[in-house]
Amino acid sequence: MQAEIIQAAISAADLVIITTQPSKLDVTRALETAEAVDKPMTVLVTRVDDRTVEWRQCEKRIKEAGLSRLDSYIKARESIKRAIGTNAIPSDSGYKEAVDEVMAAFRQ
Repeated sequence: MQAEIIQAAISAADLVIITTQPSKLDVTRALETAEAVDKPMTVLVTRVDDRTVEWRQCEKRIKEAGLSRLDSYIKARESIKRAIGTNAIPSDSGYKEAVDEVMAAFRQ
């Protein structure tokens, strides 16, 4: 059932945004997912600590796979965890930048 829902969402989308965390396992799964998508797509990386080797390796793997990645990313922040269930998105989370980036792409 979940696969059917995902396929319906992909079919309806103008742009598929594949989300992943920077861990090797998560990036591998995102790359596998990307292989199954035959529409314009980009990757949004979440829970990023941009001071880590893991983040740099994630960026490298996505680039080597030839995939587009949003320049913005969602930071690993406790404030994001605390905001779950509210409509208060922390200003330093990266969500606004990600939305702005996607919207700018559609304006072009």
